[in-house]
Amino acid sequence: MFAQSNKFEKKNKLTSKVKKGDVLYGVIVKTSSFLKRCSGLSFCFSKNAVVLLSKQFKPLATRVFGVIPGELRNKKFTKIISLSSGLL
Repeated sequence: MFAQSNKFEKKNKLTSKVKKGDVLYGVIVKTSSFLKRCSGLSFCFSKNAVVLLSKQFKPLATRVFGVIPGELRNKKFTKIISLSSGLL
């Protein structure tokens, strides 16, 4: 997924890691549509969420709020898992 940074609201322009017009990678970590697992369990989140990544595929975030699905472990995003509060 690609994201253009002019859609994001910035609080402090001097210390922001994202500049206006930057094109970044992102990982969708929460969706409001249902996710189905092989075990038959299905669940959804109340809001959509994405974690922005650098060109080296490292997260720009220092914190990820809430739980995230465990499927990210299979996709080798262990740094995002360590930043979150838990797995679902």
